[in-house]
This record gives sequence, structure tokens and C-alpha cells, in this order.
Amino acid sequence: MVSETVTGGHRAVLLRVMHNRNIKSFLQKVTSSLVGIGALPPDMLWGIPKFDRVFDHFIRHDALIEFKDWIIKRRELPKACDNACLDMMWDEFNEAKRAAQWIYDTWQQIR
Repeated sequence: MVSETVTGGHRAVLLRVMHNRNIKSFLQKVTSSLVGIGALPPDMLWGIPKFDRVFDHFIRHDALIEFKDWIIKRRELPKACDNACLDMMWDEFNEAKRAAQWIYDTWQQIR
């Protein structure tokens, strides 16, 4: 969903979740380490490390913000920020609302 949001021209907020520790995650980390030291090419990445690489790219290009950074940004808002200002910040995280608005706007242009 992140790449779809970014491709649609919107900035996404990423909320990472914990993953199970098992053989699969261990092998992903080993592969990532080998890519990191240059023993394997980057296209050998798979699973979570591959997604992390894409997310890092989006972050560098200001198309994605981590949830924790988004929360910090909200806390740094000026004291004068009213409910409308907070609603605007929340809308940045409301992917479903933005997607629905994009569909509506695009449909109106086609008609």
C-alpha cells in the first residue's frame, strides 16, 4: 500500500510492526548483511530487508515519513494550532480518505 500511495503522488506515513523471529527472518538478515558488505548484489534482497530498502528510498525523497517521526512533528506544532490544523495533520495519515478523494476527483475530470 505504501508504493501505491507514493505513486499516487501522496506522502505516506509508515507504521512498522514487530516480526516473528524464526529461520526465515534469520536468513533475511544474513542475506541483508551479505548485501551490505558487498558479497551479494542488492537484487538478492528479499522479504523485510527488501521492503526496508524501498522505504528508505521513499524517506530520502520525502515521499514517506515514519510514524514516530510524524508524531514528533505533530508535537512540535505551534501552540496556536487549532482543531483544523490538527485535522489537517490527521488527514496526512488517513490513506483511505486520500485515496477516496483521489478517485472522486479523477472521476469528476473524466466525466
